[in-house]
Amino acid sequence: MDWLLELDTSQGLPVFEMRCTECDAVSEASEMPALAQEWALGHAGRTRHTRFRAEHTSYFQATQVGE
Repeated sequence: MDWLLELDTSQGLPVFEMRCTECDAVSEASEMPALAQEWALGHAGRTRHTRFRAEHTSYFQATQVGE
């Protein structure tokens, strides 16, 4: 049997966050990555922290295909 892995939006759309690796502050979760990126730039301007980790959550579903 073969399997197919597909994005499952029934659980919600992909969500993006940015986390400061210097102080562990985190942006609000958003379906728009630009909002998380804007938060990171604002945080950098306020704190002079310059290192961030992007966090992306998506849901997937495996479906059996073929015989």
